Amino acid sequence: MANTSYKFILNDIQFPPDINITINGSKIIAESKILDGVAVFERVITEPLKIDIAFTCRQFENQPNKYLDAIGQNYSGEQILAQDVFENIFVSTFQPNRVLKIQNVFLNKIGVNEVIVQPISASLIPGSGKIFVQMTLIENYTSPNTQSRTLIVTT
Repeated sequence: MANTSYKFILNDIQFPPDINITINGSKIIAESKILDGVAVFERVITEPLKIDIAFTCRQFENQPNKYLDAIGQNYSGEQILAQDVFENIFVSTFQPNRVLKIQNVFLNKIGVNEVIVQPISASLIPGSGKIFVQMTLIENYTSPNTQSRTLIVTT
């Protein structure tokens, strides 16, 4: 089986293949001390994972499979600018105030299937026509078998 961990699809938009994914997990531990100084853990709560992603939007032309329809459209052969790629990602993933489906082998294997985009930052790389983008995704965890995670409810 081929390793396709580079393939990252959020809300039906495929991201550029050079994506960098960093997972941050933490727990809240309620701790008490008994009179003789022994620590007792009363409760352990796993917080939702924070997933930081970073990638570069690039201009491309005459390379129909470079981004594998990175802007969510069929490639027709014309030049696609970096800002077109960024605009489509921004409009389709940051602007919706709802939970989004995520498709990525690396994340799906550890149970991350839905996220909400929290912050996004983009910076134009001077003179290059490239846009460097960073996003933070918050896991939406709704498994009935596990307690103490977050369920994001949107309207």
